[in-house]
Amino acid sequence: MQDLGSAFRWCLIGFYTLGLGIPALAASLVDRSGRYMQFFGRIWSLGVLRLAGARVEVHGRHHLRGEQAQVIVANHQGYFDIFALLTVLRMPNAWMLKQELLRIPIVGWCMARGGHVAVDRFDAARASRGLGEAEAKLRQGISVVVFPEGTRSRDGQVQPFKKGAFLLALRNQAPILPISLSGSQHILAKGSFRLTPGVVRVVIHPPWPVKGLGVEAVEDLIIKVRDQIVSGLGAEGPAVGG
Repeated sequence: MQDLGSAFRWCLIGFYTLGLGIPALAASLVDRSGRYMQFFGRIWSLGVLRLAGARVEVHGRHHLRGEQAQVIVANHQGYFDIFALLTVLRMPNAWMLKQELLRIPIVGWCMARGGHVAVDRFDAARASRGLGEAEAKLRQGISVVVFPEGTRSRDGQVQPFKKGAFLLALRNQAPILPISLSGSQHILAKGSFRLTPGVVRVVIHPPWPVKGLGVEAVEDLIIKVRDQIVSGLGAEGPAVGG
């Protein structure tokens, strides 16, 4: 019965995505700034979460009030991390995402039109161009969202962080905003299509200033930020406010 329920929910999500994606693509032809697409992305994510029986619990929302463009880094436990962050992040933002995601009908096309940065993991030259695009976003006052593990965790444990997001922050003197995500792996497990109603917990930590730091600080910065993200995954989480 649970599999039938999941199939029904996925059908609803598919129709909802189609119904919202087409007008979103049409709006992107008029507005190339990505603002409309970000708005549609938030509405889409709210709907997907509701249809899946998921809700989002946010702690530390006041840390989102930074005036400067930031590099936002979060651990990655499941696809519903993405929907949760899309509903929470209200500042102009662009995501660094895998090139192959742009091939997904409707969703991938909306990502491309939304001004997000595609990274080719198998072509060093194209990957370098992706980092250049991300730097341009920061200069335009647009925050950049990165999952520094590079992929979803298979066991819920935070994997080692790659350097790219941290070098991006250091080279552009952009603060790093760490976010801890937990619970999404229980809603949709990796390799499964079964949806289980649940809660995605989002803990937003204080930003890390990097002003005055050079790229030689990258290893130490990775350790500190990763430790902070891990600290937000406990049952109670850190005392960061509501």
